Amino acid sequence: MNELVWDKELERKASKMTCNRMVTGPDYSVVVLPSERASSGLSSESWANLNGPTQTKIGCFDFHPPCVETNGADNGGVCLIGPKNKINKEDIIFGKPGSACPGETRHDGLCVTQVELVEHEEEVKKPPKSVEAKMDGANDTPWESNSYFGSLYMVFFCAAIMAYSS
Repeated sequence: MNELVWDKELERKASKMTCNRMVTGPDYSVVVLPSERASSGLSSESWANLNGPTQTKIGCFDFHPPCVETNGADNGGVCLIGPKNKINKEDIIFGKPGSACPGETRHDGLCVTQVELVEHEEEVKKPPKSVEAKMDGANDTPWESNSYFGSLYMVFFCAAIMAYSS
């Protein structure tokens, strides 16, 4: 399983989504995040997309106020996770965490994501911070300052590690 790196372009795309229009794209899947009060209702498909071992980037946006669906469920926001728009059974690799990384492995067993630098006049000076680093205090966007989404992501992350290690 790869570490997830914050992606400003996915964040921008997520910010354009509305309560009535959340569509999967060619290079990302959509995970609708329930509001804090409705967080127990996350679907198994959302879990699978969020915990996909081949996914390497994430961008999120929170809705103010939360979207209320016809069944009464509150959606607090949306995350776009890429580069794949669907996780297949073939994407799942069994074994010890980090044992099948194509490159470097972190101390916690996640595969290090190789960040591609953009080639243009304003070349990127350093790779984007990982989501983990963003949750440790960087305050670049409203999403990053929302401790609820950070906590919810950590719950998903821990569940994924436990699922893949068993």
